[in-house]
Amino acid sequence: MFSTFHKAGLQTRHLVKFVGVSRITASRWLNDHGIEPHPQLIGKVSRFLNLVKQAYDAGELPFPPNIAKSDENNYLTGLFRKYLKNQKESSGDLR
Repeated sequence: MFSTFHKAGLQTRHLVKFVGVSRITASRWLNDHGIEPHPQLIGKVSRFLNLVKQAYDAGELPFPPNIAKSDENNYLTGLFRKYLKNQKESSGDLR
């Protein structure tokens, strides 16, 4: 479930920030402790991982070398906004 996440160079802190789970929960998911996301979170996790995959497939992840750790969340937010906007435009939803 998290293979592209790892290939994209993301870390536990990114999952914590964008999915809104505790560091311990994110670590358990990422380190394959046999724990899957709760059914109420699976949609949010899947959407996040889909955005990560899009950015990875487009070559925008892993992070460019000039991105400081302190700017990684802003960089990801910008990428995710772009991909979400593209999804809305391609579906005809321009709200």
